[in-house]
Amino acid sequence: MALFLASPFIGLFYAVLLPGKLFQLAMNERKAGLDSSQTIQ
Repeated sequence: MALFLASPFIGLFYAVLLPGKLFQLAMNERKAGLDSSQTIQ
């Protein structure tokens, strides 16, 4: 019952946090890729 009542808030929590986390991971990958490409040249 408590989980059922909390589910909209849990969904909102994931909807807000997950894209931010994915963006952060993507930026880290991009930064690592740029660093490695600069060392090769």
